[in-house]
Amino acid sequence: MSMLFYCGTLPALYTVDQRRILFYKKLKHHSSILIRTIARLCQHGILSVAAKYGINRLENSVSSIKKSIWQTFAASVVLAFSVFIKVFYCKYQMMFGLTLRFLSFAFYSYFICVFVVKKSSFVLF
Repeated sequence: MSMLFYCGTLPALYTVDQRRILFYKKLKHHSSILIRTIARLCQHGILSVAAKYGINRLENSVSSIKKSIWQTFAASVVLAFSVFIKVFYCKYQMMFGLTLRFLSFAFYSYFICVFVVKKSSFVLF
């Protein structure tokens, strides 16, 4: 999953949910009254999918919807990496002692720095 993160690509599950939400958003504003009525009937299901990503209103812009989905994915990658570091640290703490503490802190710090530089809206020079 972290490789997808560094490539700037969402996993399939996130992509499918993003396309479902954006498709519903298009249907909701369609010119045909019949299509808008059908879209209103499916509203509850789409809102429950959107709620997984912290999207409370579908009136948000397309870019804000995509950003919310990306942030949810990025947070899951950071969480998975921090859990990996903690498990690795606990497993090998007795073997390596203080050296491992420094290494786990260094890896975690590097990961956070790369995340901030690659995915933030401002550029560091």
